[in-house]
Amino acid sequence: MACHVLGVIGRCGGIGHEPQVEKGKILSGRSRRKSILRRITVGVATLLFLGSGVATATAADGGGFDRNQNPYAAPSTRPAAGPAMKSLAAASRPVSGKNPSAGPGKKDASGVWQVSTPEVKLSNTVTDADGSTANLTFEVWTADSSGNPKTQVAISDNQYGVLVSDFVKSGSTASVTVGAGRLKPNGDYVFHTSAYAKDSGLYETSWSPWARFHVSMPVDLTLPNPNTSAPNPDQSAQPYTNLDYSAELVELMPW
Repeated sequence: MACHVLGVIGRCGGIGHEPQVEKGKILSGRSRRKSILRRITVGVATLLFLGSGVATATAADGGGFDRNQNPYAAPSTRPAAGPAMKSLAAASRPVSGKNPSAGPGKKDASGVWQVSTPEVKLSNTVTDADGSTANLTFEVWTADSSGNPKTQVAISDNQYGVLVSDFVKSGSTASVTVGAGRLKPNGDYVFHTSAYAKDSGLYETSWSPWARFHVSMPVDLTLPNPNTSAPNPDQSAQPYTNLDYSAELVELMPW
């Protein structure tokens, strides 16, 4: 079967059966083997090259996560919340709040939210001047030592790797929960949000301010209750018993 797939040998079992002809010449046994191996190598390389297209497929081709390369790109360029509509003269765009938060946890003195659970809740307020309900798209990135975004993290399985909140009333808080395993323990992250209005289909023109958070997993040092009925392996720690060996000592030492 390999002969037909690679197309390098005229017949299966051609080696050692019939003389091979290359460019009108009858090849010797050694030359024939070298020619066949060379053709096999070319055929395998071709198959690997063609097969590599599956591994490099993009999200547009059905390949999955399409990582954002520009953390400041307009939200409408990655319309995870819904189809982007053209701007209407009478419509106002929704706006994210200025103080996004991460939890459960508290913000430390340097302004970093300290989260101590594997599941992280991200929140922000959203407002729409027209009174329409709106939602928020949450995008998470790894952060460098200065708190700047480095690489987008997929916090969902959708094409854009983002989480979108439910629609809420204007002026309310929208939240999402990043599932356990999406973020690494002791990792530094930043996130921002973009608003989307349900009625107008308009996106916010820019993202909210960044919020920085650190995921720290607490270590449980609680020891189990001791089993008081278990035997003590340390014989030196057995309860003291006052035994009188004076009579035996007298017999051993007659003087």
